[in-house]
Amino acid sequence: MVFRKSKQKICTPVGKDAQIALISGGFYSHEKAENTENSLYCLYPLDAGGDLEFAALAKEYAASLLNRFPAVINQCQSIFSEDIREEAFFHAYLKTGKKPIITKGRTVITMTEGIDEQLLDCIPENESAHYELTFYGFLTPLSAKLEKSDYAIKVYYHEEHDYLQLEVPHMTDSILEQLLEICKKHRRKLNLLQ
Repeated sequence: MVFRKSKQKICTPVGKDAQIALISGGFYSHEKAENTENSLYCLYPLDAGGDLEFAALAKEYAASLLNRFPAVINQCQSIFSEDIREEAFFHAYLKTGKKPIITKGRTVITMTEGIDEQLLDCIPENESAHYELTFYGFLTPLSAKLEKSDYAIKVYYHEEHDYLQLEVPHMTDSILEQLLEICKKHRRKLNLLQ
């Protein structure tokens, strides 16, 4: 994911090409919730040609959901490199003074309060489609020993596929209201599809 970091706002008028869909389930039929007790939801642009600003909307929504959690595991996986430690963004991240908790093969994992903005900022915008990011939000503070299976929310995004997945025990009014607010801010119409 890197979610494009452009500071320039492009306001797309609400219309056929500015609609966002929220569906129950995965984008592809084989996608299932990692935790079988949770429900999977998928958010994606309805424009078949893609939505250049969807990444910014996805980042803002992911951050708004995850920033209320005292512990977030941020997992970045390269889809091209066999060793993520060879990636320029990884060295840029280390220069920020941050240290990942795990670096293995294609994957780097960090743990932060809320989303790891520094990790996202280190990935070059023109290489953002080279990475998949998965975030796990925990209700337990960072100091506690966390088990990956104990997450309260999971958010996945990969720019190449142009959709965001959300895994939660159930869709709440709060989660939906946050999405409606962000869609309005980005001048997108939200369609709830079956």
